[in-house]
Amino acid sequence: MNDTNLRSDPGLALPAVVITGGTEGIGRALAEEFARDGHNLVLVARDKAKLDRTAAELASAYAIEVKVTAQDLTTVEGCAGVEQAVRGFGFYADVLVNNAGVMWGGFFQDADPAVMRRTIEELFGL
Repeated sequence: MNDTNLRSDPGLALPAVVITGGTEGIGRALAEEFARDGHNLVLVARDKAKLDRTAAELASAYAIEVKVTAQDLTTVEGCAGVEQAVRGFGFYADVLVNNAGVMWGGFFQDADPAVMRRTIEELFGL
């Protein structure tokens, strides 16, 4: 069965907005907007406690279903885990907001080289 069949038979799966990095910043703001519009959500981040807190807040404020999956998207296993979780929740990804990422504030030349190296090693599995 392919994803097109899932969309054409609502008995098989429900649409959801999948938001990576959905617990804070832009991802959280977008989760709020989609929730306000009545979309079911699947939030993805590394921190399970933040995910659970965000899901509880959104689910209580809006009449939607909010599911979470704690995944490290810098790994192949984490990316596969998102797909497995979405399917396991009985959803399909109607919309994907691919917002997970790493950010520093300030000027590049002022960044701590050790922090930059550690981040790059984590991101690329070095």
